[in-house]
Amino acid sequence: MIRNPRYMGVVTEGQTHRRLLRSSGKRVPEANPDPEAVLRRVDKHQRFVDAELWHRANAMLEQRNPPREIRNRQARDPDNRRSGLWPSDALCCGACGGKLHRRLGQLGTRYACPDARGARRTCWNHLSGDTADIRRVAVPLVAEKVLELNGAVPALLAAMKRSATREEEAAGYQRDEHRLAEVQRRLQRLYDAVEEGRPIDDELGGRLAEYREEIAALKLRLAQRDRTGSRPEQLSERELRQRIDQLGKTIELEVDGGVKIDNIERIAAAGADVFVAGSAVFGTSDYAATIRQLRDNALAARG
Repeated sequence: MIRNPRYMGVVTEGQTHRRLLRSSGKRVPEANPDPEAVLRRVDKHQRFVDAELWHRANAMLEQRNPPREIRNRQARDPDNRRSGLWPSDALCCGACGGKLHRRLGQLGTRYACPDARGARRTCWNHLSGDTADIRRVAVPLVAEKVLELNGAVPALLAAMKRSATREEEAAGYQRDEHRLAEVQRRLQRLYDAVEEGRPIDDELGGRLAEYREEIAALKLRLAQRDRTGSRPEQLSERELRQRIDQLGKTIELEVDGGVKIDNIERIAAAGADVFVAGSAVFGTSDYAATIRQLRDNALAARG
């Protein structure tokens, strides 16, 4: 318990986030891989001991109990929950037809029929196969059978491509939704910090502008997609202006994100009316001079 820095008043927020498991549909907490999402602050009202005493106590614990080496007997890729399992879903028992499961026993990792074990076994197949031997034999056999089928390889590749495209587009929509929620939470935490009295310096102003620009871009991309993952039509500023003029209505074209001093003239010449510049302003030392330069460059494009 004493290893927790909360005892000296350090409050950490955003260490974990919830990830959606497609297999079960549940959201499970896991460590947040983004270090920028973790915010640490010192709250003197939650301090139990001084920082010096806390560090001395932890140094004594490190000397008494050095960290032990963690050994993973079944190492897997943390980004792929199915890594190391193939061909578990493709192997079936020759006696009962059930799927073979991988087990770790005295003879190492082997595939065996789960229904042939236990007090209520329903299968008589007590044989098992070494994982390395099965994988070494299964891959050539599967490839040989596929090549024997006429036209199977092109059809298989086309089906795999279509499936991967649909899954990637659907996953892209879901990633954008999750990213939007995460950025909105970060922005709200920064707003809360400002309300508590944190001054708005150049670093904080740049982060606020960056988060606002990202939120606007994510909302636009989500609005142009539907639930099936269809991709939005990519149009330039000039093409958008032409379509707006064809409608015969007074509509102002806004460009939000990526607007800078060196490109605002080109954007204005392409037909944009409203410009949103965040990092281009907050990333400089003189905000007023930067805004004047942006306005002059935009007006110069219109003559």
